[in-house]
Amino acid sequence: MTQNSCSRKNSKLKDTHYNMGHKRRGWALVFDQHNFDNGYASTRQGSEHDRARLNQTLSAMDFQIEMHEDSTLAEIECTLKEMSARDHSDCDCFLLVFMSHGLEGKLAARDQIFDVSLLWHSFTPEVSPSLKGKPKIFVLQSCQGHGRQKGVWIETSRDEDDEKEIELVPSYQIPERADFLLALSTIPGFVSYRSIAIGSPFIQALCEELDKRGNDDMLTMMTSVIREVAINFNICNPQRPSDPCYKQLPSLISTLIKTLKFPKKVKCDDRRKRKGKDICEKYSKKKRKKL
Repeated sequence: MTQNSCSRKNSKLKDTHYNMGHKRRGWALVFDQHNFDNGYASTRQGSEHDRARLNQTLSAMDFQIEMHEDSTLAEIECTLKEMSARDHSDCDCFLLVFMSHGLEGKLAARDQIFDVSLLWHSFTPEVSPSLKGKPKIFVLQSCQGHGRQKGVWIETSRDEDDEKEIELVPSYQIPERADFLLALSTIPGFVSYRSIAIGSPFIQALCEELDKRGNDDMLTMMTSVIREVAINFNICNPQRPSDPCYKQLPSLISTLIKTLKFPKKVKCDDRRKRKGKDICEKYSKKKRKKL
């Protein structure tokens, strides 16, 4: 290896932030499974609130959103294949949201259950090379079982480690590759809640955090989302106040190797105002001269 190649390698190692300065933010692929064939799963009432909130939040973050509702497994496979084959070279990242019923390691299409790993296996470097080295974010709103988490009172003067009742290591199988982030609405073995009136606490908390602090580090924001749902969301029976309240605990799997932030995309008109000169026109003149 030559000295120059070593210098280039060392330069890349010093880059601690993902490059979010591409022309486009990237595609956001959203699946909302609301209805199911032959009644094999119940209608997910309230999911329209999550869909609307995601559309608002992701649009503000400059994502190009593609919504898919009530997709069959064949349609999901086709959509994933088509998306992974696109050229993502001028994109910062890729984001996928899947909202449905589920069990541990499984999700529900409109017509059948499938393995959750199908979602991210379509976006490994081998399958989608233009996403190599770019953050790939997966958000899953679904149950991972039938268990219900009870609340545990924490005394602020005590070590919180003493109060652990549940193993918090998610059991999803993910690729042994860098640059993946998987945000789960609950931990394995437990249900994930959804309100008919306002949607799911996880998606709503995620969107609120991205709206307020979208330029912060993604892992820091996700920790805030997990804390918000874990502490402030409760399912209680007002008719039976002596019964325990139930909780929900989102979880996170990350193989990100750099800091991920979402700075606002600067358009040409914004650059003009900020720098006091017509950058876009200057660029256009240079381009015309080359032609």
